[in-house]
Amino acid sequence: MDYDFDCVVVGGGVAGLSAAMVLGRARRRTLVLDRGGQSNRAAAHVGGLLGHDGTPPGELYERARAQVAAYDAVVLRDAEAVDARAEGDGFAVVLGDGGGEVRARALVLATGMAYDVPDVPGFAQLWGGAVFHCPFCHGWDVRDRPVVVYGAGEVADRQATLLAAWTDDVTVVDPGDVGGLRVEDGALQAVVCRDGSEVRCDAVLVHVPPRRRDALPERLGLALTDTGLVAVDAQARTSVPGVYAAGDLAVAPQQVAIALGSGHLAGVVATRELLFGHG
Repeated sequence: MDYDFDCVVVGGGVAGLSAAMVLGRARRRTLVLDRGGQSNRAAAHVGGLLGHDGTPPGELYERARAQVAAYDAVVLRDAEAVDARAEGDGFAVVLGDGGGEVRARALVLATGMAYDVPDVPGFAQLWGGAVFHCPFCHGWDVRDRPVVVYGAGEVADRQATLLAAWTDDVTVVDPGDVGGLRVEDGALQAVVCRDGSEVRCDAVLVHVPPRRRDALPERLGLALTDTGLVAVDAQARTSVPGVYAAGDLAVAPQQVAIALGSGHLAGVVATRELLFGHG
């Protein structure tokens, strides 16, 4: 069978670009499919990524894409993979908008995860800033300031305890009691309850479980974990030989630094197995 590429990387976030850089530096013909919309683009900056702490996500991706594109073996295409299947000893990937199919010997899935912001007035407006879901990403930004945990039960209690690393001014508010937010000049002032009372705060921590963006894992017959992630071994290999998964799609907790490292690992293992076969 003739292959268009050695590897197709599906996803152009930090995990996918990290995998593509490794493959490109190893001179493996690689196609990166990036439909954009990375979940952290809503944030003002990336927090806790060594060497890039405080860098705006858009700037990080622009710089990373330029570095990856500098390798002759790598092609970046703004396109979506809408389907994929095993074909012969490799894989066929179907592109959206009539883009046809491409064939590759290996696949790296790095499509990330999406977050459904609760339908509360003001949440979407401040999402990624004063309203956030990851204390490790945003906790430093609200240190020593009043924070509301939007939640109930054990999950809310755990989040409140975790926030103690950054602030001791934490109030848990049940979602059923929340009517919206009071925002003045773009800054959060308080959570407004349905009874008209307010809870003064500078930020709101929301528990939002991530969800996968597409059904490519099912289409490829990949095993999933109990939480819906793509199951991978310690070498980023999925249950289907030749398919690797990296980043938020496969590794928790979902954080930029972890995604970057898992993408690098997927690129290393994919390169080795392209050269030596599946061991």
